[in-house]
Amino acid sequence: MTAGHADLIARSVSCAHTWTGSTDQPHCGTCSQCVDRRLAVLAAGLNDAQDPADRYRVDLLTGHLEDVLDQTMVERIVGAARRVNRLAGPLQFLEAYGEASRLLNQLPGRPEAAAAELFKMHRTHARQVTDALGRALADRLRAGRLHDLPATSLLRIMGGAGTRAVALPAAAGTALGAADAPPDLTAEDWAIVRALGRAAHRVKQDDLCPQVDPPISRRALGRRLSHLARLRLVHRPHGPCKGFALTGPGRALLLRAA
Repeated sequence: MTAGHADLIARSVSCAHTWTGSTDQPHCGTCSQCVDRRLAVLAAGLNDAQDPADRYRVDLLTGHLEDVLDQTMVERIVGAARRVNRLAGPLQFLEAYGEASRLLNQLPGRPEAAAAELFKMHRTHARQVTDALGRALADRLRAGRLHDLPATSLLRIMGGAGTRAVALPAAAGTALGAADAPPDLTAEDWAIVRALGRAAHRVKQDDLCPQVDPPISRRALGRRLSHLARLRLVHRPHGPCKGFALTGPGRALLLRAA
């Protein structure tokens, strides 16, 4: 943008699923490359003139994220940005993302200086992402049009899909429109929600049990899943024998807690 060639963005393609694209819609809108591209455009303050939204089959902010894989991809990218944005410094960053320490010996300068620069880069990205999403959600809430969106859209998830939204805070980069947490959530409930959030697809109860940390018994898992289903935080999207997944409100809760 600063080089004066933002008009070239619309002509470029960066989707990971190029074989599913068309001339009019070359971007799927839900792969990691599409999500990163759209967030970068929003953070740069660009608009449809530079990166037309109709060239994405699913709009990142307002589109229906039907597949659990798509929901998980978007939730983790945004959730990771929000987590990094809350870290105090390089040490906390390396504690949270230990794999980043492998870069320190590959970068010039002393390791502590490299760690500081690495953290600075990730913090800048995290703030750009959260600020861009905060502005988009603030605009939608002020216009009173949040609940016009699909319950599985990113803005609805951030604003508490299927739940009551509270008053809009003044700071656009904060957790906007976050609904009150559902009542009666135990530590076991949170462990189950986190385990389902880490899963790439729906998970059967027997497969879910060893993924819950700290571990709980299979009987306790069944009771807590029933409770979470009554709260509409988990469901069985493909029938009673096809496994559990988080609902839109469940992902909203996980996103706000990230």
